Amino acid sequence: MASSAAATDRAALVKEFDETHAGVRGLVESGVSAVPEIFRHPDPYASIPFAPHGVSIPGKSMICHYYPVCPEPERTMGIVPHTDPGVLTVLAQDAVGGLQVKHTAEDGGSYWVDAKPVPGALLINVGDLLQIMSNDRYKSVEHRVIMNSHEEARVSGVVFFTPGKRGALDFYGPLPGLISSENPPKYRSFTMSEFLGAFFKQDLASKAIIEHFKI
Repeated sequence: MASSAAATDRAALVKEFDETHAGVRGLVESGVSAVPEIFRHPDPYASIPFAPHGVSIPGKSMICHYYPVCPEPERTMGIVPHTDPGVLTVLAQDAVGGLQVKHTAEDGGSYWVDAKPVPGALLINVGDLLQIMSNDRYKSVEHRVIMNSHEEARVSGVVFFTPGKRGALDFYGPLPGLISSENPPKYRSFTMSEFLGAFFKQDLASKAIIEHFKI
């Protein structure tokens, strides 16, 4: 009831302001230095608890990208080819697109393929850590982002998933169930602290993190 009443009061105040015909110019000329409360829209999702207040969600991070229109895309670099370090990457992209993944053919040749947006779909990338934990059963995906040559901005949101347990006694490496005499471990075990330390010391455009932990 309280929120309904607040919405009604705000609507009445906006109507009252509109009838004065003062407009934004009138506010500026009157010396207003902050946005009046009546122009601040309430957050419709404020009551939805994504996580307890003051508590972060370990192992998950989110990044949003905004790529404006580039007037000279042929003379500008996008995001260099790279793989993601974590377990999985979940991408939501708009209809503009721009993501490309490297495809390797049976003859060993490689070429870039457009990851064309599909309305309502999420794109899942395998990261370096999943390649290590699966003992190469799953391979991390090399990808890049080309410059935006469209006439509208590109927007995307990415969630990176990595293990939440990062103590000195929490070790990661090939999963025991995937190891056998015919398929011995290809990587040594390590802590997340060592893994992330190795990642931040390398260049983005490389798979040095995979080579770093190979046996």
